[in-house]
This record gives sequence, structure tokens and C-alpha cells, in this order.
Amino acid sequence: MSGGVLFLLLFVLLLAGMPVFAGIAATCAIFMQVTDIDFFMVIQRMYSGVDKMTLLALPGFLIAGNLMDQGGLAKRLVSFCELFVAKLPGGLPIVTVAASAIFGAISGSGVATTAVVGGIMLPEMKQRGYEPSYVGALITSGGVLDAVIPPSVILVVYGAATGTSIADLFKAGFSVGLFMMISVMILCIIQGRRQNITLVKKVYTKEMVLSTLKESILALLAPLLIIVGIFGGFVTPTECSVILIAYVILVCGPIFHELSLASIWESFKKAALQSAAILLILSTASVFGWIIAYTKLPNMLMNAILAITANKVLIVLAVNLVVLVAGMFMSGTAIVLIAAPILTVLCSTLQINPVHFGAMILMNLAIGCMTPPFGTCLYASSMVTKAPVEKIAVKIIPFLLVYFIDLVLLMLFPDIALIFV
Repeated sequence: MSGGVLFLLLFVLLLAGMPVFAGIAATCAIFMQVTDIDFFMVIQRMYSGVDKMTLLALPGFLIAGNLMDQGGLAKRLVSFCELFVAKLPGGLPIVTVAASAIFGAISGSGVATTAVVGGIMLPEMKQRGYEPSYVGALITSGGVLDAVIPPSVILVVYGAATGTSIADLFKAGFSVGLFMMISVMILCIIQGRRQNITLVKKVYTKEMVLSTLKESILALLAPLLIIVGIFGGFVTPTECSVILIAYVILVCGPIFHELSLASIWESFKKAALQSAAILLILSTASVFGWIIAYTKLPNMLMNAILAITANKVLIVLAVNLVVLVAGMFMSGTAIVLIAAPILTVLCSTLQINPVHFGAMILMNLAIGCMTPPFGTCLYASSMVTKAPVEKIAVKIIPFLLVYFIDLVLLMLFPDIALIFV
């Protein structure tokens, strides 16, 4: 059985609705049965696939994200952002994007960010005259930023699967996420000037400002811990996740009184299930990656591409296009794990900086989370706003165009991703 047939079989199984780990495992089992490879290899490869110190950061950040989701940090972040930009044309959309970026950075979940920030901002934006479908498009475009802004789950999985430094990916993700956030904010200002929307007329007294800052500063210190700790080289991503858990429990428990022992226990249980699901996919994907290497598919594919063109720009453009389209149909985690062997060979052969290449892949996956037919954040925003997916999809086109422009600029100017690396 060739590597191409293997990919085709996996793609069919996933489209048929089979869970990612089951689809990968079934594909591997069929290949081994046909080629008569010893099934004992499966156990070895599954174990080696998750026997990596870097993966310890995964459950840590998942626990921290769940705790923040229940600890009332989102509403404080929204209040903080409102102080600075709410009175501008497009001010509320800017607040929404900023809050989504910050909350996404500390939760690591695009769906959670879309749901939480959308639930907070929807009533106020509807009162100001914004259509629910537009709000849906807005919170979707903000929610997908979690794919690139650390501590992104997909980012950790990409680093573990390809052997790329997770700390360097965190630094690249921060700069790329900031670049994407500012781009969408500029779009919000342009749209705000064109739309006949009632501006916020809320008057902030000195006491209100000080009170908001006092409550927000502790929430803002959470992403600051990640930035200073990892960028400064003081802690590893794993150590940072543990510090973040302790900090969130301290702030949201004894100080904010919004985190009970029961909710802490629920956060840990939820993170355990999430981690187990991801590690199960990782372990089966490790077997799949070994089989792909066994069939020599990455080298054959690379030789075939170089036979067509040796232009690095065209090759990178083609890879981005394939990942972008795949992201419209499959989860980002599945794409990273399945394509990891090929992506590694591409980086090595074309002498592309693996961190820059990873940033491009992650941006593609972020765009995939907001596009039909399977964009997870798109459907989450539809549930929050009660607007039909097709109406949100129309309103989301300007945001998609902005992200496409950002992707092209990232391809042409690697320093956007590497400025902090």
C-alpha cells in the first residue's frame, strides 16, 4: 500500500465522521495488516509519540485555561479594554477583538473565547445597533486568534510533532497574533466610520477608572506571566503553565471569590479528559508518521514538487494553500499530526526557518477555524448570537480578506514571526 493510498483512506474515514484517533488507528491497522508488519511496533511507536517532556505543558495550560474560564477574568478584561477604545468609531468591535485576543491568550481555547466574550459583548452591541450576524463574524475572527497566540494548544502540539522549539513558537505566535489583532482592529475602525452606529456615551469618572484598573490589573498579569516568563527565558513553557495555574487559583479564588473548590475540581477533570484525548491522537499519529516515513512518501513528494518547480516561494505558496483548504474540513490538531513528517522534510529541504514555517501553518489553521463548512469558532458564534451560520459567513468575508493579506505578508516578511526569536 502506497503512502498516497494511505492518506486517501484516512481522509475518507475522517470525512465519514470517524473520530480523529480512530481514523488514524484504523488506517495504520489496515496498512500493517496488508504489509504484514509486526503489531508490536504499534505499542513502541505510540509510547514514543507521547514520551516527550515538552508535552507536560499541555495539561498545564489546559487546566489554567479552564480555571480562567470559570474565574470571571473575561468580564474584567472587557472592562479594561473599554476604557481606552470604546468611544472610537468601531470602538465596541475593537474592544471585542482586544478582549478575545487577551482571553484567548490565557484560555488557549478559541471556542471558549468565542462563547465567553461573545456572551458578554452581544447585549451591548445589539443595543448600539450592530446586527447579530456581524457580532458573530466579529467574535469568530477574534476567537481564532487563540490558534497562534500562546499558550495555544495547537502550537504546543505542532512543536512536539515537528521537533520545533515550543518556546520559540510561543515568541513567534505572540508577534503574529499581535499583527493579526491590529489588522482586524484597523478594519473595525474603517467599518465603524462607514456604519451608522450609536457611539458609546458612557462617562467614566476618576473613581470608575481607578476601580476598573484595580480589578483588571490582576487579570492582565496572567498573560504577562507567560510573556515575561518565556520571552525572558526565566521559565520553560511547562514551568510557566504550573505558575499560571497557581496564580489563577489565587486571584480567582481568595481575591475575586469566583472560583470554588468544586469549580477547581471540575477544571482539573475537564483538562484531564482534554489532555487524554489529545495524547491519544498524538500517540496514534506517531504510528502514522512512522508509516509515512516507512513508505518514503515525504521524500517522494518533495522530489515530485522539485521536479515541477524549484522556486521556494511557489512551493511555500502551494503548501499554504493545501493546509488552508484542509483546515476548512479537518481540525487543526489532526492536520498538524498527519502532515508533521512532510512538513519536517519540507523545512529541511528548502532550508526554511522552522519557526517561521510553523507560524504560517498556524495562521492557516486559524483561518480554517472561521471558514465553512467545519469552522469550529464559526459554529460557536452562531450558537451565541442565534444568527444563522450562512449569514455570519457573509459578514465574515472582510475579516477573511484581512487575514489573507496578513498571511501573504507573513510569507514575504519572515521577521513578522521572528522579531522576538
